[in-house]
Amino acid sequence: MEARGSWRTDPRVTESIEGLYDLFANRYELPSHVVGCPCCVSDADQERIHVAPLGDLTAEDLDRYAFKAMTTWGTVNDFKHMLPRILELQACDPDWLGDVQAALGKLAYGGWLSWPADEQAALRAYLHGCWEAGLDSYADWPNRFGPEDWLEGIVCAGDDTAWYIYAWRETASESALLHLTGFVIDVQSQLAAGTLAGPYTAHPEYRQASEKCAQQVCAWLFDPVLHARLEQLALVDEREPFAGAAAGGVNTTSLALLHIDALRSSAGAT
Repeated sequence: MEARGSWRTDPRVTESIEGLYDLFANRYELPSHVVGCPCCVSDADQERIHVAPLGDLTAEDLDRYAFKAMTTWGTVNDFKHMLPRILELQACDPDWLGDVQAALGKLAYGGWLSWPADEQAALRAYLHGCWEAGLDSYADWPNRFGPEDWLEGIVCAGDDTAWYIYAWRETASESALLHLTGFVIDVQSQLAAGTLAGPYTAHPEYRQASEKCAQQVCAWLFDPVLHARLEQLALVDEREPFAGAAAGGVNTTSLALLHIDALRSSAGAT
């Protein structure tokens, strides 16, 4: 089965990032010295975030700032200035070390749902663009989009996951179904437990949103229409779940269907 193209160069991603730069980088200026905890932020750290124009800062330049932003380094307005480049690296740079949950969790920490309407709209354009482009692309690393990571990131950002699951359900591309098969295999135990945010469910502020997300996903997975689409895909899906699997072994989509059946049983669905 042939690999799809990179989601990182999809116009839905690149144009939304341009929108972030136009809005945030122009609206908020970065001071020459971003106030930080003297125990946590060194002069070398300060120099790193000023070493080049915002759009030219590298993953290595921004990794430490992105981790410490607003907690021990800088204000919300400082973060807003840096946000376009952080999110660009998150979506487009395979060298970026930050995880999606941490990056999008910073949005919740900064209170983005109370920011001006145009700023919220620009961020949703980015989140929606990454999600839709990722679902439509299925490729090997370093270009692979991870629905589980991004869905967990949405939970951490505090956005309602219903839109994202609906968009996934309505996406007709084979790539979206291929993503779903891997997703189900990876998170079946989390779904059965009513959680879908990995280690972040340890934090009470994420647990309710995580449980709601898991319920939304399960409702979709139990849809007979989805089962029929997956059964059709299983007939042509040549990927094996394990390296060196014997010829005629269970393919990835068939394995996903088995996991959905197990999930149905554990949830008491009929």
